[in-house]
Amino acid sequence: MKHSIAILSLTTLLVACGGGDDTWLAENDSTVRRNIATVTAVPLVAGPFVHYVDVHGNVKADKSAALFAQGGRVRSIKVKAGDRVRAG
Repeated sequence: MKHSIAILSLTTLLVACGGGDDTWLAENDSTVRRNIATVTAVPLVAGPFVHYVDVHGNVKADKSAALFAQGGRVRSIKVKAGDRVRAG
């Protein structure tokens, strides 16, 4: 009985793996390299080149400064428009 099952299994395997028609596999195999043109040419047309790139990210400064305004009142302005001034 065990020999019959083994022989039947082996026979079924050999029939299933028989050298049948492989044209369907050749037509539908995605790994087969086909002779398709990979380079195409188009006529060159002059025009504006408009290209935008959206970039998202974080910016980290090397140095930082704390700026703040001091409250106060301007009592007088000792220069006029057009006067030369210097530090101090």
